[in-house]
Amino acid sequence: MRVGSRRETAVVTRTAALATAALLYGVVVVLQLCTPASVRIPSVPVVVPAVVALAFGPGVIVGSAVLAAGTRWVFFPIDHRLGAAIGTTAAICSIAALGCFVVRLRERKAVRLAKVNSVAEAAQRAILRPPPATVGQFHTAARYRAATEYARLHPGDTVLMYTDGLTKARDDSGAFYPLADRLTAYAHLDRPTTNPGDFLEWVEQDVRAYAGDTPHDDAALLALTWNRKP
Repeated sequence: MRVGSRRETAVVTRTAALATAALLYGVVVVLQLCTPASVRIPSVPVVVPAVVALAFGPGVIVGSAVLAAGTRWVFFPIDHRLGAAIGTTAAICSIAALGCFVVRLRERKAVRLAKVNSVAEAAQRAILRPPPATVGQFHTAARYRAATEYARLHPGDTVLMYTDGLTKARDDSGAFYPLADRLTAYAHLDRPTTNPGDFLEWVEQDVRAYAGDTPHDDAALLALTWNRKP
């Protein structure tokens, strides 16, 4: 997701959360002023900090909790229910505290993810270096875009590039070659080799064993193994 798109999503989320919290608060105030004291409405503000926590940080969460709790005590002279007022206040404080805790975890995860993305991008650029502008009579260009935000590489990891001829290989029943499942099986071998040549040899043999004599498209394979040493 692009940075601009993320910012737009964050703005929409915050606007929706703030509007929802304000609507709930307004409804509570209006109903309290327009209904008999026997109607138990003041406990509703407990949801205000919970809604705010969906899109804002601890400062706004605490502020909404103070507003909700203060509103409950403003209505205390109307209903004279001390136990209910104390219970509502305790609930508001508990929800606000939980919301702050969850937000902190969310922020830490976002920071960690940003670091992972930065390291992954640097590693990918180191491995997938741009090709020369020309190769013989051909002009070349290449681009890399991570398939997942959690992509990461470590020494010994191997990137497999292949054409669709590999995954179009079929067995006698017509089922396509399950590349992802086979690579998972390879990773769980007792001693999976980190040599890219040996790895491609394993893939070729595995495809032949799966497809047998069944005709399939041509396939091109390229394996790149990350090595910390230059």
